[in-house]
Amino acid sequence: MTLSPYVAAVLVGVVLIALDYVRTALKRGLRDIPGPFLARFTTLYRISMTYKGQSVKSYRGLHNKYGKIVRTGPWHVSISDPEMVPLIYGIASKFRKVRCSYQG
Repeated sequence: MTLSPYVAAVLVGVVLIALDYVRTALKRGLRDIPGPFLARFTTLYRISMTYKGQSVKSYRGLHNKYGKIVRTGPWHVSISDPEMVPLIYGIASKFRKVRCSYQG
């Protein structure tokens, strides 16, 4: 039994994508941050919270369950500690930040 070149290419692609998801989930600096299991692998968790219209309530629930720092996506962390603001947003900070469009 031999695989067609197309099936082999698809299988290789699927394996490479899966390995990238695992590498991201286990990224040093992020792997120890608690949060929902699916949030380690995909942004679909955050999208589903927003789609349901319950993101503020959901984020509060996540912080109540996991603490002040919660991993909410493969590259996203939610922080609910006001004392962290100078550390994260200070001039010499090495943290990568994105602009938030939430005005609530």
